[in-house]
Amino acid sequence: MLAAPRGHPNPRKAVPAFPTTCLAQIRLIRKARVDQERQQQEAAMLDEALSIAAEAFESADFDLRGELDLQSFMQALGNTKVAEKVSQATSVPTEWFLSLDVGQMVQLFQDIDADANGKVSFQEWILALLRVRQANQEDLKAERQQEMAAIESLVEEALEEGDEDWSGELDFREFIAAFRCNPRFVRKVALAADTTVEDLSGLENEDLEQFFAVLDTDRSGTISFGEFVNGLLDIRLKRHAYAREQAEAENQAVIDVAYLDALDAFSQAGELDLDSFHKALQQPAILEKVAVASQLAPEFFTKLSKQDIRDMFARMDTDCSGGISFNEWVAAIVNTRQEVYMTEKLEQETAIAAVMGDAAAAMDEVLEDWTGEFELQRFISAFQTNSAFLQKVSHATGLPVEEYQRLQASDLKDLFDALDMDFSGTVSFSEFVEGLAAIRRAHEAAILEEVPSPTASRKVVKDAMVQGAPEGMDIITPTGLRQLMCLLDADRWTPAKLDKLIAGLPWTNGTLPLSKLVDLLY
Repeated sequence: MLAAPRGHPNPRKAVPAFPTTCLAQIRLIRKARVDQERQQQEAAMLDEALSIAAEAFESADFDLRGELDLQSFMQALGNTKVAEKVSQATSVPTEWFLSLDVGQMVQLFQDIDADANGKVSFQEWILALLRVRQANQEDLKAERQQEMAAIESLVEEALEEGDEDWSGELDFREFIAAFRCNPRFVRKVALAADTTVEDLSGLENEDLEQFFAVLDTDRSGTISFGEFVNGLLDIRLKRHAYAREQAEAENQAVIDVAYLDALDAFSQAGELDLDSFHKALQQPAILEKVAVASQLAPEFFTKLSKQDIRDMFARMDTDCSGGISFNEWVAAIVNTRQEVYMTEKLEQETAIAAVMGDAAAAMDEVLEDWTGEFELQRFISAFQTNSAFLQKVSHATGLPVEEYQRLQASDLKDLFDALDMDFSGTVSFSEFVEGLAAIRRAHEAAILEEVPSPTASRKVVKDAMVQGAPEGMDIITPTGLRQLMCLLDADRWTPAKLDKLIAGLPWTNGTLPLSKLVDLLY
């Protein structure tokens, strides 16, 4: 191997011999070719959509009259074959059309019937389907642009990690070497593609060769920055689509389980008026079943005041009949269960997104070998000796650095064991991310618990105002109230608002006790 020139800024890289102006021209030619191919592909897809939309109309026009009235329209969209063709033309899932109820079908018919003559002509049908398709394409394009903005810097960093000859592109040898020997490169690719380091590290040479071919869209033998971004973006969006499908399946499973749990709880309580509803929530057996069905802690129900229970009853009694029927009971329980599930899922996803970048940077501070995983001793050493690593972990979790510095070796071993979810004896990047996210969520929950409730705050303010007032001055006048509110928030309390506030207070002989004022304001 030839030695790098003395004084070269990076000994492992060689200065490119090919003129950069020629490279730029070649890239412009390649880009123009790719853009042309993309435009041709979009035109072909539009032609195909038009053809499918026409086929869908022919399939829907059972009476061969060249137009659809409301009845034939509803009959057509209830037909699986027609719905599938409409789905292909619009990019809207088949299930969406098949799930429409009568009211939704009528509304859709009226939207398509542009001249409001009670018929959907062939032209109205085609134009409507293409409008839907265009709207979906715009949504997809907006999502793509948003995700691209999120990953461009990661892809740029990954490309810099693997680009050994400064060409601004990855050839096949560099591509393979980066995946096999550069854990930083792999972590950045995993973050950009929204996949796991473990998935990428498990790729065989044949898989990487195929991956390279997919990314090299212009078949030049190299992967440019644009190709790298678009290729990883495609993977990211496909994974997001798969995640949405999984989430829908999980949500349906939640609904199914909640329905059975709600049925079990209702069988214990029976149809309820307000009084029996209140009594039911006092019975431990029923309370336990309701807690299981809704996934709310039993303490949530035991802490409810009588007014809270009345409000809950009113929300569940959707037909205002004065009683909660089986359907109302199940609907309320299932909706609550879904809300709890979606809230927890959103909190988890938000926490993972918040710690992902810091987790990758923290690992970069410590791990240089291919394994990309923490062993116990390296994990302990990182916490005890690497201040940059600690800063990133602290930022990810929201806990002060000092909290981690106080941990003993035994504490760090316990933390390691908790993060090692698969009991492999190592902590992978995914486990590290999920662990830091869990710590972050726990810390945020602890902060929320420390915030006093409105009731507690009111008591503190009331006591402070009454006890702090001079003797004989535990009352306030309208003039004093004006001065107080302006002192607290002059921008908010305009003269007009103060007039309205003062007019609505129950003054007695032109005064109001301070304790009463606090109760009213809170």
